[in-house]
Amino acid sequence: MKVTFSIHYIAAPDETLHLVSCNNAAEWPMKCSPDNMWEVTITVKEPFPYRYCAKCGANIRWEEGEAHNMAYFEGFNRLRFVDAWHELDESRLMNNWFENSKKRECAVLPLTPKPGNAFLQVYAPGIGQHQELCVVGSGSTLGYWDVDKAISMNCADFPYWTAVFPLHQGERVEYKFVIKALTGELVAWEPGNNHLLLGSLTAREATVVSDLVLKQQF
Repeated sequence: MKVTFSIHYIAAPDETLHLVSCNNAAEWPMKCSPDNMWEVTITVKEPFPYRYCAKCGANIRWEEGEAHNMAYFEGFNRLRFVDAWHELDESRLMNNWFENSKKRECAVLPLTPKPGNAFLQVYAPGIGQHQELCVVGSGSTLGYWDVDKAISMNCADFPYWTAVFPLHQGERVEYKFVIKALTGELVAWEPGNNHLLLGSLTAREATVVSDLVLKQQF
């Protein structure tokens, strides 16, 4: 199966990004787009853990914290995984913040990736029982930044929240998460820069974003 690994990373001058397997240290150099999205496409026979590293001459900068774990989904010829750069300090803050969060019950079925769609999953155990997490962004599917038209996310796998929406070939989508009350009122916008998604290479490819963590300052 062909798998494209993609990550947003703003590199320093002469710095390059590389995908590295944690199983056998195999390494693949990545190419950068004008949007600072780094990508590489490889043939994968079975899932494997991996990390990203940045190189500039003899200097190497590795991600911190846990490795990425490649999920495997049946029925696809191509998959695209969109990752976030892991920083240890941020992970520690999130774990401390949510250590006492309660289990949430949701009467919905889990969502799965679909060809020609983006599968978006974020770790957010701090959402209140009378609140929901939504995604809003550019383009008609994500409501043109109108929170009243934001997509409600699925909480069947709580503390993970999931959404599936069409992502067309070559489409460029920016998005953010928002918390809304179950009665519809806006509670809060996600702080910081927008997230970015680039459309798939083929109409049958699924794009998977599964390692996002909601910021503590949300």
